Amino acid sequence: MSLNPLNFFVRHALLSALTISHWKESVISANWKYIYPRKSSAETFAFKKKLYQNLSEDAAGFLTGNGAFKKLPASIGEYPFKNRSSIFSIDKDSIGILEKMKKGGLMLTAHFGNYEAMGPWLCQLGIPLTASYSKIKPALLNTFLESTLRSANGYSYSRFIRNPKDILKLVDAHNLFCLLADQDYRKSSAIPTEFLGKPANCNPIPSFILRHRPLTPVYICWIDKKQDEHILHAILIKSEKEDDAIQKFNAWLEKKITEDGSKWYGWSHRRFKSSIETHKNIY
Repeated sequence: MSLNPLNFFVRHALLSALTISHWKESVISANWKYIYPRKSSAETFAFKKKLYQNLSEDAAGFLTGNGAFKKLPASIGEYPFKNRSSIFSIDKDSIGILEKMKKGGLMLTAHFGNYEAMGPWLCQLGIPLTASYSKIKPALLNTFLESTLRSANGYSYSRFIRNPKDILKLVDAHNLFCLLADQDYRKSSAIPTEFLGKPANCNPIPSFILRHRPLTPVYICWIDKKQDEHILHAILIKSEKEDDAIQKFNAWLEKKITEDGSKWYGWSHRRFKSSIETHKNIY
């Protein structure tokens, strides 16, 4: 693996901080035990260690390496692309899908791997991305994220949306609206479904979009990493009814978690808090 001194330092500093502080360990343990009650203590310890390692590596990549994603080729034909420390590739089955994404639609993704790096990469490819993010405090940090890290070529793709109707305007204008769809949704309009074999409340925005714009194409996008190679993937999912999108997204994410659950950082969120009343007490 190529050595980037700044990335190496940040990654190990983050790993030390997470480990020493036992960052969100109670939430991670509660989720893990809820989903996998028969896992041994040794398996649980190994999982947490790997989760912290992956999170540190991806967070360091976001903080120190996202500039590389802002300098990637705009033409899909120029991939795989190499810089001094990494290789950037596009999955061959995803090439046609990415071309379709340039016409807009809905993109669903998760807190999986280096999900933050997708924004600059997709923008570099000429995809008209607008991603929904909640504002964070302090305001200065939020401004830094939007203007510096969540931007490409002077364009900030991060947006806080107050009115769902504004999403329809974005879709009508052929933007690709992106939603992190793997969090607990705690309002009465939640979509009740199953995730990892447990009841879960999901964001109703995908169903809202498809109810009002049923022809909207729905994509799932993610980055896999194999040593120094970043591989961009995209798939198109077919929705025959408005709730299909979130259910198929859950099925996709479940498959990725089965392959390697330590790459999903949703373990650190209270994912099931609202879906089972008695579950609130374990967080």
